[in-house]
Formats: sequence, C-alpha cells, structure tokens
Amino acid sequence: EISPTVVKFQAAPEDAVGQAILGNSITLTPGTLTLDIHEGQVRVHCLTKQGAEALLSGDFNERAAALTRR
Repeated sequence: EISPTVVKFQAAPEDAVGQAILGNSITLTPGTLTLDIHEGQVRVHCLTKQGAEALLSGDFNERAAALTRR
C-alpha cells in the first residue's frame, strides 16, 4: 500500500564522503529518494510506511558509517 512520507534522521557517518554514500545508497533503493543532507541531518521521501520504518531502524545508516570508519 502506498503511503508517501518524509522522514528525517541523523546520519551516522560523520564525514561528507560517508554521508554521500548513505544518501546515494538510499536513493538507489526502490521507493526511497534522499531529498537533502544538511549538517548531518538526512531527509528522505519514502513511498511506503514500511520503507520509512526500515530506514529509521538504522541498519542502512550503520552500514554506511562502517564503510568510512578507520
């Protein structure tokens, strides 16, 4: 069921490269589009409530952060 929503959350990656990876990865996921990343805050449009909930669970966020940790 389509239930468009916009969610906002804090990016786990602290650097610009990690945040860009996160935003691009979200946009490549069907049904989601990264609208903005500003000062670590990420805004994403999701087509379904389930997609928004999955995004807010933090798994995607942590995986992107792990790519840039040293």
